[in-house]
Amino acid sequence: MALAAASRTRLNALLETADHQKLIIPAFKISILRHTDFCDHPAVDDLVKHSDAILDAFLEHPRTSHSTLAWANGKIKSQYAQSIRDLAEKDNGWHFSAGNTSAAQLQNFRIEDMAKNMKSLAPELWDLLGLFTVFKPDRLERSDYFLQTVRPWKSMRTTQWKQIYQKMIRHDALRSLRSGPFLNLQSCQKKVVMISVLMQSTNKNCNALESVFGIFLHASNYRGNTTSNTPSKVIEALAHMGISISTDAIDNTVHSLSRETRKTLRNMGQTPLVGYAYDNFNINFPGIVPIVEKSTDTLTHMTSGGLIFLEHGVKADDLRCSEELWKKTPLNPAFDAATAPPTPTIIGLERHLEELHPETAHPSNLTSRERFNSWLFRSDLVKYGPAYFGAEFGGLLGLPEMVEQIPVKKMRWGPAQSLDIKQSTTAGNIQVVPELLE
Repeated sequence: MALAAASRTRLNALLETADHQKLIIPAFKISILRHTDFCDHPAVDDLVKHSDAILDAFLEHPRTSHSTLAWANGKIKSQYAQSIRDLAEKDNGWHFSAGNTSAAQLQNFRIEDMAKNMKSLAPELWDLLGLFTVFKPDRLERSDYFLQTVRPWKSMRTTQWKQIYQKMIRHDALRSLRSGPFLNLQSCQKKVVMISVLMQSTNKNCNALESVFGIFLHASNYRGNTTSNTPSKVIEALAHMGISISTDAIDNTVHSLSRETRKTLRNMGQTPLVGYAYDNFNINFPGIVPIVEKSTDTLTHMTSGGLIFLEHGVKADDLRCSEELWKKTPLNPAFDAATAPPTPTIIGLERHLEELHPETAHPSNLTSRERFNSWLFRSDLVKYGPAYFGAEFGGLLGLPEMVEQIPVKKMRWGPAQSLDIKQSTTAGNIQVVPELLE
């Protein structure tokens, strides 16, 4: 009580002094905070240091509580609205034009990248949504773990995930996961979806997530393994929610991708460094009303194909052998059997293949083929034999000896349009080639 009385006495003295000096306290505080000459003044430093306590006092005071909340609400709404407008800027790369969509845009789209950029450009909004997308508040900071890693869950075994799950269901073990591989991917996905909807509402051209999701709906099946796509009514409903683009926009996107694919195939076909691949596939179109005459004829036979770039450093000069082959083939009208080289026998071809990689001396006195057969025999024992072999010698098996390793490289290819040709027949097989060349 003495401290309260003393504080009250001091406050009364200060208020009397201010009144005597005709000092308006709010105007004084506002002026000293806004004046550039007093930025480093001790009084300003003290106000800044206790700003949280000052705002709490306004919030707790019965006469200023409502106005303080209204002020904070207006400021926060303005701040978050500006964050959404900044995120919707074209420079961020989230503007998709349905009529000019490219395959590279779809291939390079990653929801993880969107999450990183959203968190970087609008951290306050990201944290706010995190409060509503996590199951418990103490797991909020762990909802962003996947942003700091490169999908480590792909390399984890099922048993490891089971162990993590067992820890999750025990409340005491939740804290131990803060430094572990726990990834709340769903929380980040929800935040990306919510922010994307707000961005699309602010700028209709900012529709990266909606475009990719719309293409996914177009390509996915909604009834198991049938050929039916997502119903248009479902897509339109999702489009009105801001989660997808409309069916018309999806059609424009598909046409844009088709035009790009035709151009890509034409450019690939003009180079000799491509291979042509095709195969048949069947589509079942069951009739709604069975007809006796065609009760079993429901399959449509078609052909799919594509062009594949020849990788591993293949050059055009490496393929200049058609003239030599034409000279030596008996199908050539000018073929001269007297001057042509003898037709190689099977034994001769086998010897030629063996000479491609000459044998070298080995301590085991085994050829490379025999050494591979030996490794394969041990591998079968370890993998398919009694458990003893796997436990004792599994770590000693190693990899087979490499003779000439072909490096693994992702092949670039372009899918061609499906052809209404029955490729399984001889006539259809012949017809496919000129159709692909067109």
